[in-house]
Amino acid sequence: MKTKELAGLALSLSFVLFAASCGPKISDEVMKKSVPELIADTKSEEGTIRAQAALVLGMKKESAKEAIPALVSLFTDSKPYVQNRAMNALAEIGKPAVPALIEALESSNKAVRFYATQTLGKINTPQAQKAYQEAAKKL
Repeated sequence: MKTKELAGLALSLSFVLFAASCGPKISDEVMKKSVPELIADTKSEEGTIRAQAALVLGMKKESAKEAIPALVSLFTDSKPYVQNRAMNALAEIGKPAVPALIEALESSNKAVRFYATQTLGKINTPQAQKAYQEAAKKL
């Protein structure tokens, strides 16, 4: 690698480490919550609680599939970090989220369409990738 490439890589790595250290600390109490409790937390007035709920739902992967509608609804959240956590959670849930994300592509809300498209791009199934490619052309 060239010196410039190494410097860029080092800078990128330090940013990733910095960003990771700034992320919300998830308490054991939140980690132990059930999927229905976390779904309820997605409706909290506190953005950090909504973001933590989305993060933990994503960690539960397919076992949190009942949270898909609540997570899609967070695409219109007033806090961008909540929107991003919802997107990442849906990507972690994966294949069960694809039909809801494809439906979200028809939303009149541009942010919902954008986040649905980006999330589909992160899910490695033929159906998700096809929908992503078609939707990305429309953005």
